[in-house]
Amino acid sequence: MNMKLVVEKLPDLSALYIRQLRLLLSGEEMIAIKLPFFRESATDPELIQFFQAAIHASESHSGELRGLLSDSVEGSSPLKSKVVYALCDEAEDLVEAAGHPSVRDAVLVVAAQRIKHFQIATHGAVRQYAQDLGHEQEVQMFDEILRVEGRLSRQLSAIAARVNSKAVKPDMEPQIHDFPGGPVDTSEVHVKKLLN
Repeated sequence: MNMKLVVEKLPDLSALYIRQLRLLLSGEEMIAIKLPFFRESATDPELIQFFQAAIHASESHSGELRGLLSDSVEGSSPLKSKVVYALCDEAEDLVEAAGHPSVRDAVLVVAAQRIKHFQIATHGAVRQYAQDLGHEQEVQMFDEILRVEGRLSRQLSAIAARVNSKAVKPDMEPQIHDFPGGPVDTSEVHVKKLLN
């Protein structure tokens, strides 16, 4: 027996707008759930601060989207954002595969950049729908979301330049080990300096 999923038809831009808001809500909620794992996996202090700010932003965006949808006749429940789930799952796999903290930070940066670019693109598209539908207050809300996401994206790009350079040759970073006399730098470079 062949069963097909019933796909809800979108009769107009207004229905598409509501559908996109529901997908955005799902995406922002998933990002707010997954980013704490990214934050806890990071070692770079600025990257950790970035993730904290990004978590706060996604929680705020979720609240604003839920507020918009609360007045909707079509439904206010989120629709699973397959893209965000896939981005987060792929990032988790790469974090687990990273063999060095510097490489893991580089993985986290690229994962966050992909998520930020997706957020900017989708919020920008939905902002255009709001404008075309004449929802001026919602346009202003999306303008503010895009300002926040743009600022976070620029901050992440600055972090990426530094973090990625550390991941080029992570074995050259000093490895600090605790011994009874206190922490000791046992990296090859440091040991060579001591022997010369």
